[in-house]
Amino acid sequence: MRPQSFQLLLNSVFDVLDSLSYEDIIIREIAATAYTPAGEALCKGLNMQPICQHRDQGRIYVAPARDILRHPLVQRRVALQRKYRSIGLV
Repeated sequence: MRPQSFQLLLNSVFDVLDSLSYEDIIIREIAATAYTPAGEALCKGLNMQPICQHRDQGRIYVAPARDILRHPLVQRRVALQRKYRSIGLV
């Protein structure tokens, strides 16, 4: 995965977390299925841990939101950090 694509994908995930937090919807855990080596690298880059193989294809990764919110790209999202910190998730 190209660095620019990686950043766009992460930003879209963080945009969703951000908009949900404005509605007081808090995500405590995030799961993803990685189908490719690039997908696995993305999950590992977000501090996600593999938990099992998907029944059909790929590997399932999971992480508490606090681990994902430690990613450097999230550090500039002050409101998101503040919201999750206020409830003890960061």
